[in-house]
Amino acid sequence: VYAAVGMQNDLGQILVICDRRDEALEVLRAHMAAMFGSSTPAAIRFDPIWSRLKEDPRFEEILKSAKPL
Repeated sequence: VYAAVGMQNDLGQILVICDRRDEALEVLRAHMAAMFGSSTPAAIRFDPIWSRLKEDPRFEEILKSAKPL
């Protein structure tokens, strides 16, 4: 399960790099909703790849709705 969560984060970052914002945000939403999510909203906000989405209002909405670890 933990490996799948890590791969989900990697997939999302690849989608960001490829400028596939909508898909990246959906992956981020799923990643942040995962029971075993390994990333905190703060870590995502300061990640150099994920932070490329910070201008999109959906980005902050997803992070604010994340389940606490």
